[in-house]
Amino acid sequence: MEIIFNAVYHILKKISQWSGFTYHEVNIILYYILLPLFYMYLIARIRKQNWWLYGYLIWIVFLLLVIPDFEIFSSWLFQKSEAFLRAFSAIGWDYTLTSVLICVCFPFGLLLWLWFFIKK
Repeated sequence: MEIIFNAVYHILKKISQWSGFTYHEVNIILYYILLPLFYMYLIARIRKQNWWLYGYLIWIVFLLLVIPDFEIFSSWLFQKSEAFLRAFSAIGWDYTLTSVLICVCFPFGLLLWLWFFIKK
């Protein structure tokens, strides 16, 4: 788990350096905007209803317009996400394990599951 955690961390840090966004901003953009956008795209294809995708895009544009400072917002949301992941220590999971399971395995599994329905 440590290897996966470190690999993802370093990839996000490199994206941060390359893009000029902070690490927190990159994390929020990936996990709260881009991954859900891709899920909505897949759901729209499965259901053959584009309103899933358009609705999500409208929602994201609206939120980005009303958030006064995306960097501050990203740091706040990252801290809340980190607290959520740390809360799993109550069942014996450390932060690294929880991060890999919830932030890597679950999104990848969901993508595979949605992809299965597209290919079906």
